Amino acid sequence: MFWIPFTKSAIVIYHAINSRLIHVPIFFVLGHLQVFDAVMNFRKEETQTLLEKLSIELRPEDKAKEGKDLLKVVMKAWLPAGETLLQMIAIHLPSPVTAQKYRVEMLYEGPMDDEAAVAMKVNSNRIPFVPYVTKSILKIGRAHV
Repeated sequence: MFWIPFTKSAIVIYHAINSRLIHVPIFFVLGHLQVFDAVMNFRKEETQTLLEKLSIELRPEDKAKEGKDLLKVVMKAWLPAGETLLQMIAIHLPSPVTAQKYRVEMLYEGPMDDEAAVAMKVNSNRIPFVPYVTKSILKIGRAHV
């Protein structure tokens, strides 16, 4: 699907007929991110104007940066992925207590009617000690667990 800028419409074809056609995702997603273009092509005046429109204030030491280093700073200030990712994890991942009930079958290899398996399912404090080795690495000359 391609975008025709002069008619402001989309057309469904397999290959671009001429160079004026733009892929729709590129036009609607990346086309509006003019910040990338301004920063990576070292256009300081345009970058400053875009940062003011986006209400992004740079620290004095960041204002001296150019190119990829400046782009990293701008993107961290504009679209903070770390906070969003942490919020998504907090909302969508179950608590360890809840997850333990249905993960026992994947973690515990013994019989499921065993005292340890039952204690893990009900999340009891009186569980017997059950070690779980996740990775074994063999080094030449000595073995490590």
